[in-house]
Amino acid sequence: MVAGDTSTYKVNFKLAPLGLRILTGPDGNHVVSEITDEKGQAASNDVRTHDVGGLVDTDAVDSMSHDELIQHLFSKTVDFSMTFRRATESRENLVVTFDKGAMGLMTEGKNGEIRVRNLIIGGQAHSKGVAIGDIVSGVGGKALYELLQEPDNTEELTNLLKERMKQDNPIVLNFNGLGK
Repeated sequence: MVAGDTSTYKVNFKLAPLGLRILTGPDGNHVVSEITDEKGQAASNDVRTHDVGGLVDTDAVDSMSHDELIQHLFSKTVDFSMTFRRATESRENLVVTFDKGAMGLMTEGKNGEIRVRNLIIGGQAHSKGVAIGDIVSGVGGKALYELLQEPDNTEELTNLLKERMKQDNPIVLNFNGLGK
């Protein structure tokens, strides 16, 4: 952690794979969307999904595009540090009701789950607090594994949601757990 600010912390990375995936949100923040190796550098240093990248060594990344950040990371020829801001709000058990029409989110299915990969600025998902990296865990309080044959199949989820929209009811999606 950086002295005096408990919401930021610094990680020293070696050049080997970092063990994380970073996506850039509509607000320009570079957000950790996935820890790709549970024994890798990121996990070993308690980097968590939804944390936001701030500095690479002394270079601010908030003005960089996603491609510029990735290029900057790949250009490193020596070990480097990266400063992150800890996500402070709880992202667990979010329940979001969508009105009829476009939800404004793109998803990606992998490893038995469906994650939000991108958001449309001003779209329903963005306006209702959904974040890049959130996991779609259910529809209407029912777990995806109960509703889909393959819980990471985005096409199957899309078809399910289209059928529900035809019923002219709002769509309720659960993110990051179903709650109790």
